Amino acid sequence: MQYTRYTEQITTGEWRWVQIFSVALVILAMLPFALVPMALGGQSSSFMGVVHDPEGSASALASVRLGMQDEWLWRDLHTPEPQRGVVSDTLYILLGQLARITRLDPLALFHVARALAALFMFHALYALGAAIWARVNSRRIFWFVASVGAGLGWIAAPLIGQATPDVQTSLIFPFHSALTNVHLPLAVG
Repeated sequence: MQYTRYTEQITTGEWRWVQIFSVALVILAMLPFALVPMALGGQSSSFMGVVHDPEGSASALASVRLGMQDEWLWRDLHTPEPQRGVVSDTLYILLGQLARITRLDPLALFHVARALAALFMFHALYALGAAIWARVNSRRIFWFVASVGAGLGWIAAPLIGQATPDVQTSLIFPFHSALTNVHLPLAVG
């Protein structure tokens, strides 16, 4: 139970607050993945399963495919030349191995891992705020500004008719990194 607005430790109530708002942000991040397929409807277009950073996500999903083929070393899938492979993209190769072993859909597993990494990142941001500020309200303000200070351009872009900077290249923003791949929220966290 929280008796004061000043504390050096994070209380259970604070963690509950972080969990509720982190889950809300993750649901907001997953929203385009429900809306885009519905918007495509019966068109001849096909949804790849990623909205933000399609080049990086396609590369990550290619590494997941290597893991699904029981590969442990990264190879370039887009060349006919023989390769020995290198240790790279191990996180995604491990996701592919997990998809192969559990027979789960690799794209669904990719998005579940992305959501879990985002939850980790949002919790780490709150722990950072708690290490800096003793007041609970200051921690919450810091968490909110740090978490969603940018990265919501996918909402504004259709309204203004052009891409906003945070949709294009600025993957340093926590919420925007939660929209893209698994490794970015882990790195921010």
